[in-house]
Amino acid sequence: MVAKGSSMRCHLRRRCRSWCRMLPLGTQGRWPSWKSITSRNAEGLNVAVGSLSPGLVDTEGVRDHVAKARRLDLPHVAFFDQAFEQGWATEMDQLMCFVDEVLSMPREQFTSQEWRFSEWRKKVEQHDAPQSESSL
Repeated sequence: MVAKGSSMRCHLRRRCRSWCRMLPLGTQGRWPSWKSITSRNAEGLNVAVGSLSPGLVDTEGVRDHVAKARRLDLPHVAFFDQAFEQGWATEMDQLMCFVDEVLSMPREQFTSQEWRFSEWRKKVEQHDAPQSESSL
């Protein structure tokens, strides 16, 4: 996450035009559990705390890791190969639009659940899919 008060501009899709402000969770490098996130909302600090699950993000670091694992003939390379072939990996531009949309939600909605990129992508694909003649 970006440090408190930092901003990031999502300019990658037409509907993502707002400035995002993200607060660190103070997790000392550990992924927090959903229970710990919801308890932070109950502490009365007036800071909305939510959870985003990006899935496997396609970054240079991930690609470098896979290349090194491949050279060492490690078994988990097969998972990465399948994930990239099947299109399961999260592209960075899509991820930023997802983050922008989730952070633009009303506070109550944002803190109500863990937001998964895979579920958001399915909804976007369904919305963007051309309608068949039978559904018109």
